[in-house]
Amino acid sequence: MTTPAQPQSYTGENINLSYFRIRKWIGTFGVLLPIMAPIISGESLPSISHYYYTVSNILFTSLLILIGVFLASYHGYDKLDNIITWVGGICIIIVAIVPTPLNECCLGTAPTPICCCESYKVSGLLPIGYIHFGSAVLFFICMAFMSIRQFTKGDTTDKHKKMRNRVYYFCGYGILATIIFAGVMIFAFEADKNTRFIFWVEVVMLVLFAIAWLIKGRALRDVNDYIHKYM
Repeated sequence: MTTPAQPQSYTGENINLSYFRIRKWIGTFGVLLPIMAPIISGESLPSISHYYYTVSNILFTSLLILIGVFLASYHGYDKLDNIITWVGGICIIIVAIVPTPLNECCLGTAPTPICCCESYKVSGLLPIGYIHFGSAVLFFICMAFMSIRQFTKGDTTDKHKKMRNRVYYFCGYGILATIIFAGVMIFAFEADKNTRFIFWVEVVMLVLFAIAWLIKGRALRDVNDYIHKYM
């Protein structure tokens, strides 16, 4: 009499592979956004957030919400890991559903059904723009902290891990430095007026964010395996 086959259980290796895939998706979505939004819309706008009001709207909201959902449901090394990704995930979802203020929204020529005017305030106190920009900044701070504090955990005696940690530190501190630099330039020199300064600041931070998550997801190992297998 044969014993019925037991259902396949999820091993630690399978779970790890799943997390590697999630990390790669998060990084991929992050790098795709600043590339695809301008291409699809065919416009050069002051910030990535402004693509919400173009034909790139679906791409913009979809990628940000997907990143947010992946981050909010992500389970890392410890509770701090989970808190950071949960807060970051919620923040980026808020960025997607609370659009950046647009002048046209105040003039009655709204390009989209949901359109935020600069004068809009929550409960008559908090300007809607503060929610959007504040959530974006907090998201990047969370991701910088994640790269610096959490991604660098593990066996630091391994030479490959040491090399990856250098990348994580570079990405994390690079994001923080970019935030500080952008704050100084905007508030002291009004660098955002009639320029694409904010757009390029966002591009830099998204690329650094994407690199950290792709490296954490072992994307380079996948590329190396592909080269050895097919080339």
